[in-house]
Amino acid sequence: MKKRDIDLYQSRSITIALIISGAVVALIGAALLHDAKSLGIGMAVTGACLIFGAAIFDMIFSVCPYCDEYIDLRTHGDYCPHCGKKVRERWHSSAEDIYIEEVSLYGEVIDELISMSEDWEKEGSCRGYRKNEYSDLEGNRVFLAKEKGNTAGYLFGHVEEAKNSSSVVPEGTPYFEVEEIYVKPKYRSKGIGRALFCFAEEMLKGEVDWVMLSTATKNWKSVFHFYIDELGMDFWNARLFKKIE
Repeated sequence: MKKRDIDLYQSRSITIALIISGAVVALIGAALLHDAKSLGIGMAVTGACLIFGAAIFDMIFSVCPYCDEYIDLRTHGDYCPHCGKKVRERWHSSAEDIYIEEVSLYGEVIDELISMSEDWEKEGSCRGYRKNEYSDLEGNRVFLAKEKGNTAGYLFGHVEEAKNSSSVVPEGTPYFEVEEIYVKPKYRSKGIGRALFCFAEEMLKGEVDWVMLSTATKNWKSVFHFYIDELGMDFWNARLFKKIE
């Protein structure tokens, strides 16, 4: 089943089934209570079923980013049964179990990435940062961190060949440029950013020789500690500024 079929599966199977279930509850409530209040109860139950069903679907089903085939994670675990490649990994923190997975760009994922980038823009933590559009995401490999079906953060980037960087990387060397890495505020200080980076690094082995990134963060001391001390990256260059008073 391809990505487009998952949307059909969601709309036809899960959504319709849950709406019908909620409607049945409303009818039963009306028959038992004989007042309008039961209709409100039925509608509330319908909404709760939809939210719960969407969360369960997200925890069970996925799309392989390599072959775009449908995967039932209950039976196939962390590997795609079609191409055999690893698509996610469980990471343990002191509080929760976090799944790190590489995903394809499709409706729900795109919406989540854009929504999180809007939150990032509002934080004002990076100079000149603006929320993403679909064109900013297209062509990138995307990695998500999830806790109980809820997205906790993301990393995305793309493969390039080195140009004008011979002082560090030989010309023509393939490398992965990390465009963005972001963790929602309530999930920070749990090692999720490190888990995202390390999982992406593991998935890229054999394909690229280097991982690179640039940063425009205002909290540069904390970010340098994260990338250099925790992830083992090396410093290359910096562009500084000072306003003349």
